[in-house]
Amino acid sequence: MAKKGKIQTVLNLQFQCEKEHWSNYGKDQLIKIGEKFTGILLQENSYHDLDVLDQIGFFPIFIPELNALKNIPQTKQNSKDAFHHSLTAVQHVIPSQTLKWAALLHDIGKAHFRTTAKGEFDFRGHEFNGAKLAKGILRRMDIRGSADIYKLIQFHTHPLDYQRQPNWKLETVKNFIHKYEHLAKPLIDLAIADKISSSSKSEYLEELYKLKNIVDEISYDKKTI
Repeated sequence: MAKKGKIQTVLNLQFQCEKEHWSNYGKDQLIKIGEKFTGILLQENSYHDLDVLDQIGFFPIFIPELNALKNIPQTKQNSKDAFHHSLTAVQHVIPSQTLKWAALLHDIGKAHFRTTAKGEFDFRGHEFNGAKLAKGILRRMDIRGSADIYKLIQFHTHPLDYQRQPNWKLETVKNFIHKYEHLAKPLIDLAIADKISSSSKSEYLEELYKLKNIVDEISYDKKTI
């Protein structure tokens, strides 16, 4: 009963969390859960409430795709698992519903990992698998802006190409903006949050911030023409 009471307090919902899987709830209930949960994502200190939800068993019931990231290492060097990495990433993006959901779900495709001959994790293609999984989550909770969230997850590794090869010509950056349009800057913001949450080296972040500044300058020049 204590667990049920806590989850009602956090989500402020008028029902008890007594069923074992989201499919046992009605569509209206799931939409209401989505609305309240989005409110939690948008809070300034969202990690605390997300951690409370984790402790009381929210994620296995309502977002099992995210819960599946527990105990899957985020990186070889980092002891934090992909689940807690994702919760931390939410904390490092601006309070935008689209970015918050994208940060939360950006790595859920890692649950469908492969292992190499050396027994190491192989996460190649996780962004595409993750986008497919996210589509189902966003649909069942009727989250608005789901099309943009889907795209951010699918392409969230693309700004890292700049971080790995920081010699893009101006025309290449313009092509990046043209390709992703209004999602160009959110993609960079998501990549920055991803790196911060992975405890990456500062030089990686420096290159992403450079890219963000260049994109801002190009966008500003377009507005002033």
